[in-house]
Amino acid sequence: MTLTKAIVQNLLVKGGSPDGYIEIVGYTEITDGAAELLATYGGDVLISGLRNLSLCSAKAFSPNDSLTFDVVSLDDDLAAALSEFHGFLWLNELTSLSGSAAAMLSKRRNILSLNGLNVLTDEAAESLSAYEGMLFLDGLASISDTALRFIARFQGFLSLGGLTRLSDEQAAILGTHQGDLHLEGVSTLPDTVAENLAHHQGFLGLYGLESLTDTAAAFLVKCDGGLALSKVKTISDRTAEILTQNKWDLHLDGLTSLSDCAAVSLAKHESLISLKGLTGISEVAAEAFANRRPDLTYLSDPVTKLIQEMR
Repeated sequence: MTLTKAIVQNLLVKGGSPDGYIEIVGYTEITDGAAELLATYGGDVLISGLRNLSLCSAKAFSPNDSLTFDVVSLDDDLAAALSEFHGFLWLNELTSLSGSAAAMLSKRRNILSLNGLNVLTDEAAESLSAYEGMLFLDGLASISDTALRFIARFQGFLSLGGLTRLSDEQAAILGTHQGDLHLEGVSTLPDTVAENLAHHQGFLGLYGLESLTDTAAAFLVKCDGGLALSKVKTISDRTAEILTQNKWDLHLDGLTSLSDCAAVSLAKHESLISLKGLTGISEVAAEAFANRRPDLTYLSDPVTKLIQEMR
């Protein structure tokens, strides 16, 4: 089905959602007139399901608009059109990407989601390294060291959530990356891997990591950015003390309890700390957190209530 100007006119009469955006689904193509009319809308536009787009239509949208394309392949003509679209672009149905198409996509900015890719060639990775914005490659369960070296050159938000383990070499490569790095699938972190990641500059999200040794913690705090260890369920008193050496945001939302010693150490953390998984803490621990700035302390509702009563 084609999204026409008349259909858009009817949608605009009905108005957008309470949040101010219009969501359009079920259309595989859009006319230039429809795109130009949507561009006059004051809110954001989300279109899902498109399979084709002209250069004129691509240029009409604003950087706050979002397009989801249900295409399983991307020819150079469509890639050229999409390079002119500077809103949020979701191409999660793509399973492969040519180097030439990647080169065209790298000309754009904003969010680029390629979570359907299960293979990334060295040529495509080299092209994507020039991209400016947020890059999602969560469908890659593996990647060659050469391709990873190119991707590590990309400076910005990088998500590689499909990787479940890192070799020492891969960790060293990612340690050269500058920008937010999200590794949601990594569940174990040998000390040698942590050591090689220690040179990373930017936020490091290890959302799937379930345990953390004192040695690994000592390496991770050397990263020049915040740390998210949201599934780590327990930490030793020594690890808590080590983690406070990181001067950036610290997310430990997987912890359900803390010893008094660990709580006192974490309460001394100079930046934001998130402990939303705590089910309860002692009065000693509560008193330690009560002395922190509330805007830099994210705790579970029961713990927050306890601290508020103490204040």
